[in-house]
Amino acid sequence: MRRTLVKIIKILAYLPLSQIFFKFFYHQSLKKVSKEFGSDENIIDIYLTTDIKSSDFLYGQSDLNLLIVVTNQCHPK
Repeated sequence: MRRTLVKIIKILAYLPLSQIFFKFFYHQSLKKVSKEFGSDENIIDIYLTTDIKSSDFLYGQSDLNLLIVVTNQCHPK
């Protein structure tokens, strides 16, 4: 089931209107992460290491990579 879903998403990523749809979900996921982890006192900062404004970035095909900076010896859940 998962492989089928991944194939469907990869096919949809090449359609022009689906880019707007995927862009919305990528930005919503970034907002959710910052909202969920932003209130934790052990997290210093959250960095987006993926350049989403690059011409090589393709919504639905590329990954979002985050770097979460925490205080010493802390592992956020």
